[in-house]
Order: sequence, then structure tokens, then C-alpha cells
Amino acid sequence: MTTASTPADVVRAEPARTTDGAPRTGASLGYLRHAAGKLGGALVSLFAVLVTSFFLFRIIPGDPVKAMTHGIPTSAEQLATLRRQFGLDLPLWQQFADYCAKALTGDLGTSFQFRAPVGDLIAEKLPATLLLTGIAVVIYSALGLWLGTRSAWRHGGLGDRLNTGIALTLWSVPSFWLGLLLIIVFSVGIGPVPGLFPTGGMESGTGETGLAYVLDVAHHLVLPV
Repeated sequence: MTTASTPADVVRAEPARTTDGAPRTGASLGYLRHAAGKLGGALVSLFAVLVTSFFLFRIIPGDPVKAMTHGIPTSAEQLATLRRQFGLDLPLWQQFADYCAKALTGDLGTSFQFRAPVGDLIAEKLPATLLLTGIAVVIYSALGLWLGTRSAWRHGGLGDRLNTGIALTLWSVPSFWLGLLLIIVFSVGIGPVPGLFPTGGMESGTGETGLAYVLDVAHHLVLPV
């Protein structure tokens, strides 16, 4: 036996609404809390990276200024000039504040190994990194979506068991070992079987253009992807 709801019950059952008439639910607040948690975690991780990278090189034994001279005889005045130039004569807290400010504004300093701004070195390699990462994301997203859909559609079938077994096997294999194995098999070659794919560079550098250049770049991307 059922009872009819009174108008008061209906009013109480209706969700709270915003000023524009849209229902207000806890889902939107949950999304906001989730996003805030992710943002907070990212900020904490960024701060931890800054602290670690700053203090790690200051607890290592040795004088960083003398290391910059590469063993070249340098006077005390020249060493003091280098310390002032790189701000190493400032209090530690001020050095850390300057380090954070420069890092957050993209001023990463100069590489002593390559004698060039770190930002320029990153910008030089960034296009290849984005190309490699983008292609890898597209491939594994499409493949994962297709295999996951087939496994869910035929749950418990042969394909589902094979996909699960292969995925667990690849997940448990160390990535560096799998990478070395792929290099040995497909780049170095085994016995009379020659290597098929290069392991270095983005192109052959033989002056290809058009479709030939695209295929050459794709050939170099096979093993890294």
C-alpha cells in the first residue's frame, strides 16, 4: 500500500537551487574539492622539488665556485667575484628566495657544461619531446580504449584473459630492461638478422623533404615510442 506525497514532502524532496534556478548538488562541490586537492598536491610537490634541488647541491662537499674554474689557478679576488656574480655571498634564505623566483619565472640560469642558457637548451629539445610524448599518448590511449572495450564486452573470454595476462606481464617487467631488449633485437640485431630501427637522433640528416622526411622521422620514432 502506498501513500501519496503531500506538497510539503515534495518541497522538502526538491534539491536546493542556485540563484539562476539550476539545482545545486554535492557533486560540484566534490569536483571542486578534488581539483583543489590535486592543485595543492602539485604545489607541495613543486615546493619539495625546489627545496631538494636547492639544498642538495649545497650539502655536497666542495666549493662550487672552485669547481667552476675546472682546476685553473684562480686568485681569491677572482673567486670572490664569482661568488658575488652568482649570489653565493648572500644569506642562504635570500639565495633560496632568489632561486625560487627565478625558477618560477623561467630563468633557469646557465649550464656550465654547455656554456648556454638552460632555457635555450630545453627549448631546443622540447619539440622532439612533445612529438614523442604526443604520439605515445595517442597510441596507448587508442589501443587501451579499444582493448579495454573488447575485454569488457567479452568479459572472461579468451581475448580478455590474453589482454589481462599481457598487460600484467608488461607492467611487471622493468622498463629499462624491456628497452634494452628492444634495442638489442630491433636496433643492434641478432646474428645474421640486422637491426631495423635507429636509436639516436630524430632524422637521418640526408636532406629528405616532404613525405620522405615524415617517413624518416617516423622511422626514428619507432623504438622510443
